[in-house]
Amino acid sequence: MKKGANRHFGSVIGGQRGAQGSEFAFALHRQRLSMTRALLASAAFTALSVQGQGKLATLRAALAGQDITEMPIRAFLHDPLDIYWCP
Repeated sequence: MKKGANRHFGSVIGGQRGAQGSEFAFALHRQRLSMTRALLASAAFTALSVQGQGKLATLRAALAGQDITEMPIRAFLHDPLDIYWCP
């Protein structure tokens, strides 16, 4: 896998406060929305939606290691977390 390829996991559904530009997330095709770790950690419910073989491979790589600086998603790969995958 290329460095940096397929490593974006964070998205917002709806217009949650603290996520700049979230009100436009659905209006603009392929707009990336980044949020801080603090904002994501404050969520009452956390779920990870993974689509495609590339993202599944990235998730497996994240689960196999512990270095959060290498793959920031690792900060959230703990209970409670619901993971949903589809091809």
